[in-house]
Amino acid sequence: MLRFYTYYSVGGYKDLYLGNSEMDDEFTYLLPLLAIQKKRAETDSDERLLERVKHLDALPKILLVNQASPYGFPKSGARLVSHGGYKLVYTHLEEDSYVLILRDILGENKDESGRSVPFLIMLVADNVQDARKLATIAAFWSNNIDSVSDKIATMLLYDADVNGVKFCLRQFNVFVEYCANRQNYIETVSDRVVVVAEPDMVGALLMSSNLYRKQIVEELGLYDRRIKHIPLEHVLPLDNPQKAAQMRAKAQREAKFGRQKMLYMIAACAVIVGIIVLLFSICR
Repeated sequence: MLRFYTYYSVGGYKDLYLGNSEMDDEFTYLLPLLAIQKKRAETDSDERLLERVKHLDALPKILLVNQASPYGFPKSGARLVSHGGYKLVYTHLEEDSYVLILRDILGENKDESGRSVPFLIMLVADNVQDARKLATIAAFWSNNIDSVSDKIATMLLYDADVNGVKFCLRQFNVFVEYCANRQNYIETVSDRVVVVAEPDMVGALLMSSNLYRKQIVEELGLYDRRIKHIPLEHVLPLDNPQKAAQMRAKAQREAKFGRQKMLYMIAACAVIVGIIVLLFSICR
């Protein structure tokens, strides 16, 4: 079973449990105003509102994660949620627990300046079989970050009909299953990086090469792990074939230039050695 969480802004950022891969509900809901509506309906003896509250109360819920009610949220993964600096991480946590996080998904929520409010999605596996499935999902998401982010953004949104947040759980489960049956490697401009589920290992860490990796790794609490760090700029966007082709062509040009430069250096060294040998022979 895979469990799904998000760090989402609704009256401030909160850790939320969205559901899991074994649930068959079409949607789950976060209804922050339900308690207020219920109290008002009881106070006013409003039968119509009471019926609506009863209907809303029966809906499957998105649950607020806290210390008293963690809903399986892994404590060792808390720093991966609270600290940034990366785009995607897939890592072993402890025992048979593995986690995949994709950050900076631009949702439908807007701030006071009209900008999209970002959120993250977190998938947790607690057995080896699901951890391997999660590794394949991590590989597919890495090569399709923009389209995956856009798709997930459509599945977690405000629903005016219930005056709350709705998560399209069934649709997300179908999407996750599709991703779990793709390739298990990340295509980069130079090679293919296989994503594996291994203890004490970060199977994939995607972040910009411009950032200070050592500091970020320490902040994330991953300093004692083997890490497959993949610069975000080297990952081929397979959901954008034109850009991927341009990145491949650029990498080939740079590799060709590098080989030519090396040949020139070898030739120059050979000439210098020849001159030294000749001068040594003359001096003798």
